[in-house]
Amino acid sequence: MSISSQPVPFTIPNVDHGLRKAEGVLKLDDGMLNLEYKTKDGFVGVIQSDIQELRIPLKELEGVEFKKGLFSHKLILHGTSMKSFEKVPGTEQASCTLKIARKNRKSAQNLASQIRLFLSEEKLRKLDES
Repeated sequence: MSISSQPVPFTIPNVDHGLRKAEGVLKLDDGMLNLEYKTKDGFVGVIQSDIQELRIPLKELEGVEFKKGLFSHKLILHGTSMKSFEKVPGTEQASCTLKIARKNRKSAQNLASQIRLFLSEEKLRKLDES
């Protein structure tokens, strides 16, 4: 199944205890979750890293959560292994929390729904095979 989505901008605040923050975009493309991001210093935002790209097969995801907030929302991705998000700054124990601006809420909810649908279809396919 080939799924894709429009890019969803995100931030990861408080990387390295608040010394840096990450900004990037997340999208689905051909069964892969693509994260493109760069880190900036947390004070002025002048010192930046190069753009990093991480492609994670959707099969490496255990689940996804979308949590609403008053001004921003969170998209929480759960991996099947700690290696799933090891290169993403600010990740903890096989999960990656991305802060989503309110204006990007619908895109993020759509992306989360597509991931859930893919994971459900994968589980059904595995049940049919056994």
